Amino acid sequence: MKKVISFSVLISLLLLLSPSVAMGEVQQSALYARFIEQWEFYFGKPPEITATFDKTEQFSEIQFRKIWEIYSQFLPVEERISAEAAFRYRLLNDNRALLNALNSCFYSSRLYPQKNGGILFYLFAEEEIADPSIAPQILPPGENGSKFMETLNLFGESEANIRTRMAVFILKKMVENKVLRQTPSTLPIMFTLTQRLKDSEFMLARIPVSSEYFSIKGELKGDLKNIKVISLFVDRNNNVEKIGVSQGSNSPLLMPSENGTLLLAIFNASSEEQGDLLSATFWKDFNPPVSVVSAKVEDSFLRVSVEENGGILGYKIESSQEKDGKTEEISSFIKSNGTGSNDYLFSLENGDSTETTFYLKIFTLGGFAYKIPLYLEK
Repeated sequence: MKKVISFSVLISLLLLLSPSVAMGEVQQSALYARFIEQWEFYFGKPPEITATFDKTEQFSEIQFRKIWEIYSQFLPVEERISAEAAFRYRLLNDNRALLNALNSCFYSSRLYPQKNGGILFYLFAEEEIADPSIAPQILPPGENGSKFMETLNLFGESEANIRTRMAVFILKKMVENKVLRQTPSTLPIMFTLTQRLKDSEFMLARIPVSSEYFSIKGELKGDLKNIKVISLFVDRNNNVEKIGVSQGSNSPLLMPSENGTLLLAIFNASSEEQGDLLSATFWKDFNPPVSVVSAKVEDSFLRVSVEENGGILGYKIESSQEKDGKTEEISSFIKSNGTGSNDYLFSLENGDSTETTFYLKIFTLGGFAYKIPLYLEK
């Protein structure tokens, strides 16, 4: 970033100084304070500029332009459009750039920021990355997100994982902003690919689902390298309730069914074309994938016998006390042994109590988890 204030910036500063500054009184507008806070999050320490803005001035477009004229000169020219869009979104509730970016993704069938969609990198950094120290290292994102991607790679994230996380984020934003314009489909449904998926390309189905059947089962065939299946359950109020992400090579995929809408995306998480001879089929499954035969506490262990129909990744045990009903995990993860009759022995890490209710937490290959109560043998 530039460290020398240009002549035009100095002129702007002089024009912005209020009369009170000459008398040594420093006033700061609410918009300016929020702008600086946002700058620090995106880019780190702001440039050393002594500027004051009349705190009585309206929280307005005019005031934002004054501030942006000064600070944008410390950003590379090619990064200013996306950065300004992010600031406008956060400070002025201006969502035009976001809607344009989401529509561009939808109509291009790409779950990755397209041209002039750089605002998505900023919002992703703000909403999806827990460590606030990372944002200044990946922003501005660079051409086509090159700096964004390369820096996250250095933190140990694979490109496929980054693209997948971005894809889930964009899908959620599409739901929130009512951008998806997809004709509903009914189960069973089949995806058949006539040519390979381009980088970050996706195929999408919007499926009304019901609790009348236990789960949705799916199977993919063909070249499944870097192919992901992303599932979003959306309730009737357009809220994303559950999200599942799975490798396309997992089989069968299970997604618990409930009243609402399932958004089902077949996604290429690679920067190259993938998916030769790819096909996918999804259908209703009325049978529970897991049936508990028996459960019994033996010393500090819990033995659970189950019948499995496939599609299970593994299990944990949760417990709750009758007095509060809250559950917590009390065992390590145990991987499923596959279809058939299986016995699992869980070490109860937090002990046992006669007032404890135990639950079997079931993780599916489709990327979901649900739990069922266990009725212990005496």
